[in-house]
Amino acid sequence: MSNEPDATTLANHYLADTLTMKEKAPQEGVETVWERAQAQEPQCGFCELGLSCRICVMGPCRIDPFGDGPQRGVCGADADIMVARNLGRMVAAGAAAHSDHGRDLVETLLAVGEGRAPGYRITDQAKLDRLAAAAPEWYAEKAATIASYAVASGIYTVLGGNPAGPGGAPSSPTSC
Repeated sequence: MSNEPDATTLANHYLADTLTMKEKAPQEGVETVWERAQAQEPQCGFCELGLSCRICVMGPCRIDPFGDGPQRGVCGADADIMVARNLGRMVAAGAAAHSDHGRDLVETLLAVGEGRAPGYRITDQAKLDRLAAAAPEWYAEKAATIASYAVASGIYTVLGGNPAGPGGAPSSPTSC
């Protein structure tokens, strides 16, 4: 039998940490996603359902979810197409906007693990141990290998452009 915590135990731990930070944020003068979301109320019903489109200059278009009003945008997109387009664009935008943060995190974590990150240190060894306990032992070695490869190979998260700069040669065949 393994001594590793089960998924429910881990989820409850992370939830407790989240709730603690949610309570602490106002005391520190930090605005959270919950306050920002509340300030945006009420939300547009068309937008909440993904039935609003501003992709082209023929719109904006809205599709009536109850069937009384327009059922297609000016371009001919129906509700399914409009929702799929909106979701696809949001996923692509989110991936493009946040993938670089992931690379920065990987580089920083690797540097901390190798003792090459002045100013960064592990402040809660017990929490790190709980996180590490969730994965089999070989995950740590695999994670370090992947992080080392990502940093060493110069994996770029930019979409388009030459990571070597103007006039420079791309660092790998997959770079633009």
